[in-house]
Amino acid sequence: MSAARRALASAAPRALLLANPHGGRGHGPRVAESARRRLEAAGWSVELVLTRYAGHGAELAAALPPGELDALCVVGGDGSLREVLDGLLAGRRASTQGVCLVPSGTGNALAAELELAGPGDAIERLLASSQRLIDVLRVETGAGVSHHACDLLGLGLAADAARWAEHLRWLGRPRYAVGSALAALVEPSRNMRVVFDDGADVFEGPVDLLIGSNTRHTGAGMLVAPEARLDDGLMDVLLVRGMSRARRCLLLPRLGRGELGGVPELLTRRVRSLEVELREELLVNLDGDLLPAGRLRAEVLPRALRLLA
Repeated sequence: MSAARRALASAAPRALLLANPHGGRGHGPRVAESARRRLEAAGWSVELVLTRYAGHGAELAAALPPGELDALCVVGGDGSLREVLDGLLAGRRASTQGVCLVPSGTGNALAAELELAGPGDAIERLLASSQRLIDVLRVETGAGVSHHACDLLGLGLAADAARWAEHLRWLGRPRYAVGSALAALVEPSRNMRVVFDDGADVFEGPVDLLIGSNTRHTGAGMLVAPEARLDDGLMDVLLVRGMSRARRCLLLPRLGRGELGGVPELLTRRVRSLEVELREELLVNLDGDLLPAGRLRAEVLPRALRLLA
């Protein structure tokens, strides 16, 4: 390559495409290749990397030198983005790296919140220099381990439903609704002590469902937090007290449609932080990923992510 062409290439905007080859029924590589062609046609210098194992995206994001990229494009669903956030925000309260979500997963709550029409729309917004700062949830699950989420954290039936859905991947998107129904029918309530905003309010007792949400919808499309905003510095909390399985089957579909009024078992809060003390180790649902937790603390990192969308 001549010196002139090298200089031109170095001046081109730079993007790294991180693609989950297993997300969205294996469509990630095809979506990523299409995104690469569009960016290169617009004059960008693009590198495409397929993640090889769980946690690989976090490792790659953590190793990025500051200022090297104009865009870090995550090709996948909410879980793929969550993994990259763990790398970008390790030991930090905010990241200056611009991130573009190119949705190709089965759970795309953040893409729905951003009203992205699909992968192509995400790339066109990147090329149009559209961007915004959004909040991120930092969640400590014990032993000094921190994780991050853009959408929500969920305990009780929110995690049980995701666990059931993992066994039903062959169903595609309907697996979330089926998993939720199965969890409501068979899973027990759990005893928890939930502390809001460092002791400003406390709940203690049996809990069926606990969600702390940054987005209005879940990855399954349920409208669990109609008033949630991506950049208000707060998480919207829904806590459903323990109830009979018959009562669950009546009420949970209503909650999934955002019909929160007139439900005596429901407690809602808008908080900056919460802590959950558990009688036993449970799974917590973070943007669709299931992680073990014996004690949980979550806080909002205001406007911590620069989203190119």
